Amino acid sequence: MTLCRKRRLLPGEGKFPLREFMKAVRATGYNSWYALEILSEDYDKQDPDMIARRSFQSMNALLGETK
Repeated sequence: MTLCRKRRLLPGEGKFPLREFMKAVRATGYNSWYALEILSEDYDKQDPDMIARRSFQSMNALLGETK
């Protein structure tokens, strides 16, 4: 539970090779919806509008770079 609530980051902010993973997903022919769910005690304390904007920007950067 600690990892779930205290160590989650927005896409592109962590160490996992997410861009490469997304390219591999798209290489399978998948071309549909993606969802972002970040359960974070740190983000819960921040302005929801700011977190929504950061989330949008991170997903846009991630998905735009893997086309």
